[in-house]
Amino acid sequence: MREFDERARAAMLRSGSLSTRCAAEMRKARLPDHAGAVLPRFDSAISMKQPLLQSLYHEVLRTQATSLVSRNVEQGYQVGGYTLTKGSVMMASVHSEHMDKARWERQPGAENHPVEEFWPERFLEYPDDPNGDAPSSLGKEP
Repeated sequence: MREFDERARAAMLRSGSLSTRCAAEMRKARLPDHAGAVLPRFDSAISMKQPLLQSLYHEVLRTQATSLVSRNVEQGYQVGGYTLTKGSVMMASVHSEHMDKARWERQPGAENHPVEEFWPERFLEYPDDPNGDAPSSLGKEP
């Protein structure tokens, strides 16, 4: 969580507009102050429903989360010139999906935002999204 906080703060510091828009969403979730409280308190259920805050969170995960997914091969097959034999274990990195230009640069508004760029608006939902109500970046396969 610390990495998320640092990455989100850095993005907001670089963009005054992003900072202002995130602050507006955070105000919607702020709870009344208690006597003697040093820090403001927020309703997490409300903050989790704020589109820009959610988009920011997902973009941090996309750019920062790296892990391996392993699967047992149940049926032998070939993919990309590699042969996966039945009974073997294959591992894939989610990083390659997170940085797939075909997936991330095809959505509306992404033309000027390469996949390597940290762009918190990447996960915002657009009313004219051809994939329905899914965030533009998570729609159908390219």
